[in-house]
Amino acid sequence: MTAKKNGCKLVVLDPRYTKTAALADEYYPIRPGTDMAFFLALMHVIISEKLYDQDYAAEKLFGLEQLSEHVKDYSPEWAANECQIPAQDIRRIARELAAAASTAIVYPGRRPSDYVNSTQIRRSMAILNALLGNWDRPGGLLAARQVGLSKPELPETPWYDDNPDDRADMGRAHMMFEEEGSFKHMRDAIIEEEPYPIKGWFVYKHNPLQSEANRQRTLEMMGKLDFVLTVDIAMSDTAWMSDLVLPAPSYLERKDPVSAFLASSACSGVLTRNPIVPAMFESKPVFWIVKELANRLDLGEHFDFTIDDFRNAQLEKLPEVAMALKRDGVYNIVDHSHGIHEGKPFKTRSKKIELFSSRYKENGIDPMPVYSPPKRVPENHFRMVVGRNAYITQSASTNNALLWELQRENCLWLHPTPAERLGIHHGDLVEVKSPAGKGRLKARVTEDTRPDTVYMDTGFGVISKGLSKIFGKGACIADVLEDPADEISGTMAMHETMVTVRKV
Repeated sequence: MTAKKNGCKLVVLDPRYTKTAALADEYYPIRPGTDMAFFLALMHVIISEKLYDQDYAAEKLFGLEQLSEHVKDYSPEWAANECQIPAQDIRRIARELAAAASTAIVYPGRRPSDYVNSTQIRRSMAILNALLGNWDRPGGLLAARQVGLSKPELPETPWYDDNPDDRADMGRAHMMFEEEGSFKHMRDAIIEEEPYPIKGWFVYKHNPLQSEANRQRTLEMMGKLDFVLTVDIAMSDTAWMSDLVLPAPSYLERKDPVSAFLASSACSGVLTRNPIVPAMFESKPVFWIVKELANRLDLGEHFDFTIDDFRNAQLEKLPEVAMALKRDGVYNIVDHSHGIHEGKPFKTRSKKIELFSSRYKENGIDPMPVYSPPKRVPENHFRMVVGRNAYITQSASTNNALLWELQRENCLWLHPTPAERLGIHHGDLVEVKSPAGKGRLKARVTEDTRPDTVYMDTGFGVISKGLSKIFGKGACIADVLEDPADEISGTMAMHETMVTVRKV
């Protein structure tokens, strides 16, 4: 909002009319799955009209010649047919972005799990940002600021000679991040017992029965396991279906390691979390739980340290930070936000920003984003999309007594045109159904969604009777969503599900 007050123009592409869209200077209800077409067309205009900073490109960019050839056929006229955004608007937006560069950016949003080609969609956005020359420059994209916390040297962990070499989900996606993994591929590996059987699951800070697509598949996986343990502060759906639930303290009752943070574009620092009130009932922090498990498995020597020991090791090389934390509870850096990496090579093969990725090519992946049209929505069907609600945090807080006052159940967003055809009125009970499952909830007949797109909030339709305020209210989106995965990263592709809707 500060940027807008200072004259910044905001353009929003979204199949839903969100609160962000309501604040935009221009809003386009883009056809879901065509984002890449839009951004390739912007590149087409900027490159063909030579609207980019040629000195910056020569110094910082690698693969511009290949990209120039690649985007020749991706014209605004071609993209207009795909995106359902007028060609003249696409061309104008490209020119306006270029004119505003480097104080112009494309913001891709948080969740990289929309379509089977989401990694390449995100790359198209990143490549456009590179053409705008906005990296590490005023008004452009900024890197995370690092305070310099030390990574403590933990005691040597035990080694088992018969441990498998790889994660069970390895090899199921082209370039999965090993430290992150893929819930979808791990779930499949557990159900298939390939490449080896898995028999136990320790769940913490996660509620997959609400947050992961195809809930029946997750339940099938849990049925394959001998033992499921969940540590949580509420009786979530996942906790409800576990063999054992250990109650965790809330953030007001817990002591944690030191954490680095980014407070804004020009501010970073370090903070601690100390308990404000004693932990209630039998709740114990997960740190205590893991230490006690280690002791009882005769592995205590590998976890022979406290939270304070861990903090001291993190701050060993930062005495001024330790002093500020002790005095103020927070250490804060407010400094200039750009130019920090000037003169430093990029961590790529070419040492530049790579528009063409030779590493992708070697792995059998398109080295530049290649557009393929999304699945067409069949007749009498809708595409289900996933989003956020300002009142609640996905499935974590729908049962909170105060937030429940604001939203007591979810509803299905349905455009008036198909609603009339289906005989559905605002507030009617409807059934939404896909090959994965179905749910019943009330209809919200609204122009805030496209005629071919429906939406519902996460966190309702619970199976846990421990969530007493919302049990029996609304429907669960995880019951309805199918579970394809991004071909490169293996993340869940949440916007690929087609559903039918009928009045109950």
